[in-house]
Amino acid sequence: MRKRIRIILMLGLTAGLLAACTGRTGDTHITIEEPGVVSGDEGDQASDGSGSSEESVTEDEPAASADNEVNTAPKEEEPSELAWIAYWDQDKAMDVLKENTGRYDSIGMFAAYYDQHAEVFIPEETVKFSEELKANGMFEDKTVFLTVVNDQIAEGANKLKDTDLLYELIGTEEDAQAHAQTLIKLATDGGYDGLEIDYEAIRDDARLWDQFISFIKILKTGTQEAGLAFRVLLEPSAPVADFDWPDDIEYVMMCYNLYGYGTEPGPKAEPEFLKEMVTRMERLPGTVNFALANGGFDFAGENVAQLTQAQCEELIAQYNAEPVRDENSSDMVFTYTDEENVAHEVWYADDQTIDAWKQIITEAGHKRFSIWRL
Repeated sequence: MRKRIRIILMLGLTAGLLAACTGRTGDTHITIEEPGVVSGDEGDQASDGSGSSEESVTEDEPAASADNEVNTAPKEEEPSELAWIAYWDQDKAMDVLKENTGRYDSIGMFAAYYDQHAEVFIPEETVKFSEELKANGMFEDKTVFLTVVNDQIAEGANKLKDTDLLYELIGTEEDAQAHAQTLIKLATDGGYDGLEIDYEAIRDDARLWDQFISFIKILKTGTQEAGLAFRVLLEPSAPVADFDWPDDIEYVMMCYNLYGYGTEPGPKAEPEFLKEMVTRMERLPGTVNFALANGGFDFAGENVAQLTQAQCEELIAQYNAEPVRDENSSDMVFTYTDEENVAHEVWYADDQTIDAWKQIITEAGHKRFSIWRL
């Protein structure tokens, strides 16, 4: 197993983690600028595990200075591709891994979260599926990460992308030290090779960002000492130009859900959006990684539903729809009218779409990707 220090700041990956508990089928979203980015893990849940609120992401980029320079120095990047696996879609993940044994060098097991007492745990389904994948040789020569998200199961309601929880866990240096040790023990006791932090919805809370960055510095040292790889995920709204981010870390940016909840119909990503994400990430001192997502959204007036690629293909067959590829975004798009005479417009990403997006980022000089999801 390769062990590396990697921190991924993701564009939204916590979507389906509570699916078994909440019965949701959606995604997390944030708006980056017109038309807006809805960011988060695109899972099979109604609100991607973090609700459907929109968030303005447009940054006022400060002028470069001695303290805040754009990092334009070329970095040597070793090609890498991680795939996230959600326990609620086990059969598909197993099949895809068998068909692409050499494609992915890393796996992200999605996910560990928190109970009503703010105690972190790994769902039994994730534990069992990890053991099954390992027994079938699916983890051979791969770095396997445990993803941890700030979702909490509480009596009467589930709190998704909960920042109050983050204040409780990392609000002081002492709390952050203790929380870091808890997560490191969770990953090592579970037999994982790495730890991945997906704490979202911090938005414009400068105080919490400062505490979060202090926390990942602690985790960087702790995981290194424990022999764990380390990743931290960032949403498009992350203030990469406003803070002193630690170096020697792999930051992962979520590059999807440009259109979705709260927007007009459109693709998950477009070339200009991807180029903007590359520019933002190049401000960071460490290695950068870009998260891309398959699947898409079904737009029917004010009603928007998130779909996997398989669900999109089922709708095509059910309604004899004729999908076409959008020339600009490389997304697939089709329309249909349902049994209640409601018109739908569906945009989704397939393998060819993902390849086109990767090509844009590769031409900008980057070779490291993460895929949501198998």
